[in-house]
Amino acid sequence: MSDVARSYDEVPYEGKPLYATHPDCLAAAARLRCIPAADPAQCRVLELGCGTGGNLIPMAYTLPESQFLGIDLSPRQIAWGQSIVQQAGLRNIELKVASILDVDRNWGRFDYIICHGVFSWVPRPVQDHILWICGNLLAPYGVAYISYNTYPGWHLRAVVRDLAQFYAARFDDPATKAQQVRAIVQFLARASASLDSPLSRYLAEEVPSLAEAADYYIYHEHLEDTNHPLYFYEFMTRARAAGLEYLGEAWHHSPLDSLPDEVRQTLVELSRDLVDLEQWMDFIHSRTFRRTLLCRAEVPVERTPPPDVLRPMYLTALARPQSPEVDVTTPQPERFVRDDGTGATTNVPLLKAALVALFQRWPAAVPFSELLESAMAQANIPRDQQAQAEAVLAALLVRSYTSHLVAIHTRPFPFVGEAGPLPCASRLARVLAKEQARVPNLRHHLVLLSPEQRQVLAVADGRHRREEIARAVAVAADQRGPPDVSAERAQALAPLSTQQVDEVLRQLARCALLEA
Repeated sequence: MSDVARSYDEVPYEGKPLYATHPDCLAAAARLRCIPAADPAQCRVLELGCGTGGNLIPMAYTLPESQFLGIDLSPRQIAWGQSIVQQAGLRNIELKVASILDVDRNWGRFDYIICHGVFSWVPRPVQDHILWICGNLLAPYGVAYISYNTYPGWHLRAVVRDLAQFYAARFDDPATKAQQVRAIVQFLARASASLDSPLSRYLAEEVPSLAEAADYYIYHEHLEDTNHPLYFYEFMTRARAAGLEYLGEAWHHSPLDSLPDEVRQTLVELSRDLVDLEQWMDFIHSRTFRRTLLCRAEVPVERTPPPDVLRPMYLTALARPQSPEVDVTTPQPERFVRDDGTGATTNVPLLKAALVALFQRWPAAVPFSELLESAMAQANIPRDQQAQAEAVLAALLVRSYTSHLVAIHTRPFPFVGEAGPLPCASRLARVLAKEQARVPNLRHHLVLLSPEQRQVLAVADGRHRREEIARAVAVAADQRGPPDVSAERAQALAPLSTQQVDEVLRQLARCALLEA
């Protein structure tokens, strides 16, 4: 067994859904640039370094007509993922123990290739083969996703990694190593606080992030032998040599809108192409991580898409209006805020109306044509101005996409907004909820379940009414009782009433965990 495989067998990396890697996200990014990427509902996907399959398995569950293949060096992680695949009854996914170096032309073509959290953590020959795989196995209009650590931001983070390795070397147990890394960074941040140096300020910033980070993340991010950050332009030089071209970023785009006009103009003048411009933005923001999308070099990429590119698309909200009541008929500025507290402000009535409408419909995906009609009505824009309004709204929503105010989709995700008479929760979520409180929802996000939500989720299999769910929860709560009890006794034992079950079902629907 290789050192890498042994490392991940000893300290498994928690698998979880990564929305930015989902075929819908990748297809939308391509189609916004006028590339006819494959329909996510009927595609072939390869994930390199899939771990436990925590990212790939939820995709396979929600896209049953697509085919998924994941490989990883860790037998322990693959075995766990195979168990979940079997329990969930999935037949469109294969997880197998294999090296990235094993992948050759005989594996066929893939519409989407995913390589998250691998590139910076493997030696140069493996990195080169990752790019070879993307350059040779991508379908003609395929999209590759590769994430990696980047300079200049990683120059300071490398100091944290160095001190972590220096101190943790005296401990043997991985969990102890991770705990001691948190402690030593916290100590050094306090010890150097009075110096007010760039490093002391950076250490202070790292303390809360390390406090929240899981042991496995600290261990594999800071204590692995291999970690090779690189500049974006270096990555793209190698990608272009492999026959690939820059499509964009899957997440954390680099919009110029946030910069002053004179800065934007100077950066454009300094840049020979988009790669140069992106590199200057990395210098300005001291970027540490990228999720880069690549396509085949011969595919034309439209950097300024026409207004009608959004017509077949769907949109969801990523931000909420800051004001309880938003004036969508006047140029009164309104701020829209994301969950992390960041956001953006607009005074355009049409965009304000669209963002409010998306927030009110969340988590549903709204067709662009329906959103346009709603926004025009709310902003009091006459129908004879629809063509102009469509062009304006499409351009503003594309900018909102790069600013993370909205997400753009090629199709709705397969969840229902209300629980029917026989509520049915995601089968995959029910399988995973037996052992863990965090489960993937049907929008490819991770959801933390309360104890009550786990109880109801376990029984909501599409065969029971609300009162039966309440009774089953009661029976499960009575650890000492027989497998079946009377309705009267179940009611006396029930930790949840029928009304409470109904409320929990509404919560599960809001979390996109219910299906038809």
